[in-house]
Amino acid sequence: MNAFQFAEFTNPHALPTSGREESLRQILKSVCAGHCCRVLGPRYRSKSQILKTAAAALFEKGTHYAAYQSLREVPIDSESDFFLNLVRDVPLVKEADFFSGLFSVIEKDLAPKRLFIGQTLPRSAFEFQNDLLRILRRSERNLVLFIDDLEMAPPNLVAALLGVLQAVYMTVVDQPGPRFQAVVCGSLSFRQLTLESASHFESISDLVFVSDMDRAEQEALVRSLATDAGIEPTELAIPTLLDQTQGDRYLIERVIEICGEQMQQTGNARVSPARIDEAIELFLRQDPDETVTEALAQLQSEPNLLSCSLRILERGIVPSAELPLASNEMPTPLDLSGVFTKVDESYQVKCSLWDRLLKKHLVDSHIGGVYAVAGHWHEAIRYLGKAVRDGYQGVMTELFTVVINAIHVSTESSQAYDLLAKGLKSAYPGTTVTLYRRREQCLEQIYPATDDPKMHILAEEIDRPEIEALNGPDYSLVSADEQDILLLIPLRAGSVRSTPLGLVALGGLITAYSPYQGRRQVLQFVGFLHQAARAILRASLLEEDERRRRLLEKVSNITPDISANLDKENLYYAVLSQVLNAVPGADNVCLVSLNKASQQLIIAPESHRYYRADGWFSGGSYKVEPSGGVGIAGWVIENGRSLLINDVSQYAAYLPLISTTQSELCVPIELSADERMALVVESNHLNAFTAADEMLLKLLAEHVSVAIKNAVQFEAARERQLREQTALMATGFIHDINSAVASIPDLVDELRSKLDAGRDVADPLADLESSAMVTERVSKRLRDYVVTGQQEAKPANLERLIKNAMTISRKHQPPYVKTVYNMNGLNLHVLVDVLWIELMFKNLLVNAYESMPYDRKGVVSFNVEMEPDFILIRIGDNGKGIPDHQLASIFEMGFTTKGKRRMHGVGLYHCRQIVQAHRGRISVESTVGEGTEFQVRLPRHEPEENP
Repeated sequence: MNAFQFAEFTNPHALPTSGREESLRQILKSVCAGHCCRVLGPRYRSKSQILKTAAAALFEKGTHYAAYQSLREVPIDSESDFFLNLVRDVPLVKEADFFSGLFSVIEKDLAPKRLFIGQTLPRSAFEFQNDLLRILRRSERNLVLFIDDLEMAPPNLVAALLGVLQAVYMTVVDQPGPRFQAVVCGSLSFRQLTLESASHFESISDLVFVSDMDRAEQEALVRSLATDAGIEPTELAIPTLLDQTQGDRYLIERVIEICGEQMQQTGNARVSPARIDEAIELFLRQDPDETVTEALAQLQSEPNLLSCSLRILERGIVPSAELPLASNEMPTPLDLSGVFTKVDESYQVKCSLWDRLLKKHLVDSHIGGVYAVAGHWHEAIRYLGKAVRDGYQGVMTELFTVVINAIHVSTESSQAYDLLAKGLKSAYPGTTVTLYRRREQCLEQIYPATDDPKMHILAEEIDRPEIEALNGPDYSLVSADEQDILLLIPLRAGSVRSTPLGLVALGGLITAYSPYQGRRQVLQFVGFLHQAARAILRASLLEEDERRRRLLEKVSNITPDISANLDKENLYYAVLSQVLNAVPGADNVCLVSLNKASQQLIIAPESHRYYRADGWFSGGSYKVEPSGGVGIAGWVIENGRSLLINDVSQYAAYLPLISTTQSELCVPIELSADERMALVVESNHLNAFTAADEMLLKLLAEHVSVAIKNAVQFEAARERQLREQTALMATGFIHDINSAVASIPDLVDELRSKLDAGRDVADPLADLESSAMVTERVSKRLRDYVVTGQQEAKPANLERLIKNAMTISRKHQPPYVKTVYNMNGLNLHVLVDVLWIELMFKNLLVNAYESMPYDRKGVVSFNVEMEPDFILIRIGDNGKGIPDHQLASIFEMGFTTKGKRRMHGVGLYHCRQIVQAHRGRISVESTVGEGTEFQVRLPRHEPEENP
């Protein structure tokens, strides 16, 4: 190619007239733009010749050094014949051998240009990469490597090679000096490598897809091959050949080769259209050669590609959107096969000759085997069954093996039975097959599928031959009519004593005229079903394990919400809402109890929002009179067993509390040996609930039972604690009343004495009035607390509380004691029961006054401080203090240092009760002879601002 021709090929406005010339132009254009390139296309597209032409053109132009290498010809130091090994099988080639062999060839191309400087050949991809970079540093031109026949090397080495080429390109692409580029070519899709390095090379390279030759190239090829074969096709023979082959190079070569052989036998060099047709028929009768074998192997190498091929062969033309192809893959495996062609957006077989070849050699038995190896069980059974229908009984064993393997990998019993049914119908196409699954109360017909319950056989129908055969020997023969005998085989996973999983009924295999003729076939069939039963049992156990796992997971997600409620009302609400969400078919749910004496059903009032019973308008309990019986719920409560009714119209005892209900599931909740409740779930649809739903509710009922018992016990404990707390708090209030009343006799004496003496009685009268007021307030709060068991909390100013406590304690304050307080500039509010807090402060003040010795000036102080979450009130004195051994018991009920007098040992205990009722804390520190400090911490409260 001269410089003028090169310019024509690289001119973006040039319009080449041939397919090969177009591919060559795209390669040269990509390289001249500084890009790498990947050239893909089916075999026999002259790709190698295109690459060699491109390499020569670049070298002649003088801008690049170009080295071409086919991986077919790469020598390997440790292998005597690399190509031979590739033909036999994909070899276990060492990376060192591959890269040293590849570089040795490149060295020969570059040695005359004195670019190679290494003393030893690279033994790894990394060394190969470094040697290429060293060559570039010594080169005055750009370097292009043309690597051909990628499909001939092991995929791991191809991926490593692509990684090296991408790394070298990226290393120098933005650097001054010569560039490195790579043009790789093959018949494989880069998706086949599925390695990261392949996708990296895709990102830096342009795609050139080598299409078929144009018509002129095809005609030129025919004439060239005909001349070499010594034959002379007529003017009509060439169009006939091209129409039959659609220009496929391989097919043209084979047909002309056969025509040449015929010419040698007949001596007639003229080839007419009839001779072409005759050669094609002869070619189709021959055994497939290496090329056809390789094409078939490629189509069967991947299940999706095989499915595409079969679909196209069946339908002729198939839109690409209906084929299992990756939407972003270009070219697709169909494009690279060379057998199919894409017209607009649909695929079809390239030509009639390939269509006939594929239909001849893609036989059902082999297709089934390919699908079986890939684990596409349904397709494998389908095609092996087609082979059986076509009379290939030799694949029966393979079909049985596929069915058993398919069942073994099943994780659901329904899937396992479905596979067995498909296998039976495929293996015995001329017979009638019925497959039953054993249930607790019947033999359920699952093939042919039916919704008619009459097709199921009840276990109580002991006179039915199917029931007898289920518990009988390995197989039974039963007359179906005058000519046919029904073969009944129980599906047993073990010995005769093991429980059958189901039953197979096969009609048409044995006739009344020859009942013993097929005995060997029957025994083979029985053996197959025993193996299938073991596989089904395994699938059933896996399904059961998974079902239990899901159930336990579901229950574990529900129970925390239920167990967290110790109040029975909230517990019921939690149970009902969780069940409604957990059971998909549930429309209504309720909790029911039974009055045994009156036989009256009582629906818990909490069920009102979840159970829309007709006529239930209030929030109270819903009572069902016994005139209609106790219904499903009553039966469950009385018998302690669950009921699953998928059509309530068929259950006579059903009570229609909701007119739309069609299915009901009810489970018992055991509360004690003689007490139960029922959890009822209803649906507005038939067959709404499953055995899995029943199991879920049974597991949940166990947790609900424990939760209800805990709630009952908690409620009893809370009532007991409330009674005890009420008694203790009442004791404290009585103590406060006693303190207030204790001074009244002295005040009365003082008042009488002053009256007799004619002195002013205002002070004792005021103290008497104050004691009466305190007594009245405490008595009222005592009455209220006994009734409600609760405090009367409201916001209060802390300074005002302290002042009030000092006021009501003044009559207990000795004249030598001073009481002070310090708010430290804080204006604080607390959310408290005012009377309780005042009484608590008063008790602490009175104790401080009583601890003060007569021989010193006493000081009792309030000191208020702020903490992050609490307000700290320190109540301190300089009294005689408390011994260490008494501090630990000071807040206990009945502890006192004042002697065994009535109502002593209550005050400090009452103080602690009050502080704890306000979610606060109280503590004490004391030093004998120096004084005592009580520390009261109350939660902070920020009053709301008035708008």
